[in-house]
Amino acid sequence: MDQYDTIGGSSDIGNIDYICPVLQPYLSIEEDYGLHTIEFANAMTNEKTYNAILKGGEIIARFVTTMYDNPDILKSMIEEHKRARKI
Repeated sequence: MDQYDTIGGSSDIGNIDYICPVLQPYLSIEEDYGLHTIEFANAMTNEKTYNAILKGGEIIARFVTTMYDNPDILKSMIEEHKRARKI
């Protein structure tokens, strides 16, 4: 096993969370591939993975729709974030 077998990737979402609430969903493709590997890239081309990504997109869309249709929930989330981050 080399260093790339365990790499999880990176993003700046942690930094953004200091400014506003964030959502970073994780999807399971039901396989144990390291990110940024040939095996992971190949898995992105099969139907099972496509369906997992599609389901993830549906979940995110439902979340966005819920927030849009319920501005009080969004306002509450923003207020809680400010309290938690002491903004």
